[in-house]
Amino acid sequence: AGFFLKAGRLCSYAKFDSRGNLIRNETEVRVQEEEGKTFAVPVAGAGLLVKPDGSNGDKVASRLEPFDKAEYFIAIVVWDDSFEQFQIVKEAAVRGNYEYQLIPMTQDEKVYIGEAAERATVQ
Repeated sequence: AGFFLKAGRLCSYAKFDSRGNLIRNETEVRVQEEEGKTFAVPVAGAGLLVKPDGSNGDKVASRLEPFDKAEYFIAIVVWDDSFEQFQIVKEAAVRGNYEYQLIPMTQDEKVYIGEAAERATVQ
């Protein structure tokens, strides 16, 4: 399950519809194309505002709960303006026994969909 954390707001890339089908969450994430490349962008002002003091950690946890931890791990794309809020999201994931992956981003980086723009090297 993919989540974006930008400007302190937690947005979900996908959600379940009323029939239990996993669909893109168009109210929180927009898909755009530029120079032939497709990328996902969190919608400004959408999603859950994560309070750095953790006072709405239960609401953060409720955003993760629809995803069965036996079937999904949580990928959290975090822009550099939201690392403080990431601690709250991480705590909710750990409390919920989710496997999670942090994907740090700088303000100008994009989340590309489909074939990679460039081959990534892993060390």
